[in-house]
Amino acid sequence: MSNIDIEGILKELPNDGRVPKTKIVCTLGPASRSVPMIEKLLKAGMNVARFNFSHGSHEYHQETLDNLRIAMQNTGILCAVMLDTKVGFDNQFNLILWLIHF
Repeated sequence: MSNIDIEGILKELPNDGRVPKTKIVCTLGPASRSVPMIEKLLKAGMNVARFNFSHGSHEYHQETLDNLRIAMQNTGILCAVMLDTKVGFDNQFNLILWLIHF
């Protein structure tokens, strides 16, 4: 995949140069994980995509993350990723490896 043009995104900032401090967090789940729906969420102002690791498999979340990447590329809008999980210390290493892969 190609990189998103950060310079092009920064040109969209208001003339006064202020960056909005409010973040809009959306949980990506069964009804909101398709590329077209994620694109709608990004265009509506989503800044942070939340992944709920209490449900779903690794493959499910990887597919959702891939869809987010495609939607960001299609729209040119960057979005942070937030992982909501209640894993124990033993499982955090696997979570870190998954994040590095992102």
